Amino acid sequence: MTSLVHEVANYLAPSTNWKERVRAAARALNLPFGRAKAHYYREARRVDAEEMDRARAKAEELREASIRRKAAEHIAWLNSTIEHLRQTDEEFHGIDVDGLERAVARLGALGGPVGNTETTGD
Repeated sequence: MTSLVHEVANYLAPSTNWKERVRAAARALNLPFGRAKAHYYREARRVDAEEMDRARAKAEELREASIRRKAAEHIAWLNSTIEHLRQTDEEFHGIDVDGLERAVARLGALGGPVGNTETTGD
């Protein structure tokens, strides 16, 4: 449970201050501050099943959101790179840029950062 509370705090806390980290984790996991602090510092004597279930679900949700955000950033960077290459010298890298553009379009068509090959029929 301690590792899940730390993971949630890593995603949500605005700073490295322990109070802000515990407060962010407590809000996300729907725990009182004292209970979140006990889990954060491994002082809790017991872990309730519903606390653990909430922590696992929230950590998974935050992981997936982080992956989607990073993938969107990469796709945006690739699109800006394609646009830059098209504007600077469209003849020199034309074939390579076309291939890159098709690859990026396919990534977008797959429905996410990991992709879903079932939707494309591959």
